[in-house]
Amino acid sequence: MPAPLASLEITGKKPTSEESGSRRLLRLDSRIRNQFDLITSRTGWLLTSHAFLFTAVAATLNGMVGTASASQMTMRAAILLLLPVIGAVSSFLVQRSVTAAYAIVEDVKKARDALLDYMCQMYGYECTNSRMFANAHFTWGDLPPKVFPVMMLIVWSFLFILACTIVFNDFRIILRM
Repeated sequence: MPAPLASLEITGKKPTSEESGSRRLLRLDSRIRNQFDLITSRTGWLLTSHAFLFTAVAATLNGMVGTASASQMTMRAAILLLLPVIGAVSSFLVQRSVTAAYAIVEDVKKARDALLDYMCQMYGYECTNSRMFANAHFTWGDLPPKVFPVMMLIVWSFLFILACTIVFNDFRIILRM
C-alpha cells in the first residue's frame, strides 16, 4: 500500500473507500469553483461600481464649469478629491481579495491533486491532475481579474493628481477675488 502524499493532509484523513475519496474530490472541486465564482463577482462588482464613480467624476467636472459660489466650489472640490480616493481604495481591496482567492485555489488544487494521486495509486484510476493542464493557454484567462484592479488603481491615482491640480487652481482663483 503506497504512503499518502504530504499534501493529502490538507484534505483531512485518508479516504477509507473509493466512494469517500470521490465525495472528497467533489467537495474540493466545489471549493475551487466557489473561489472562481467569487473572483468573477468581485471583478464584476469593480467594473460596475467604477462605472458609477467615473460618471460622478464627469458630472462633478461638468458642474465646475461656470460661475459658482465659494461654498459650491468647496463642495465640488471635496467630491472631486474624494471620488478618486474611493476608486483607488476599492481597486486595492478587490486586488487583494482576488489575490487571496487565487491563493486558496492553488492550495485546494494541491490538496485535490494529492488526493487524486493517492486514489490513482490505491484504486487504479487513470491519473490526470490539474497540473497537467496548467500551461500558458489557460493562464491567460487569469489575466483580467489580476490586472484590471491594478490598472484601475493607476487610473484613479492619475485622476487624483488631476483633481488636486484642478482644485488647487480653482482655490487660487477664489483667493484672488
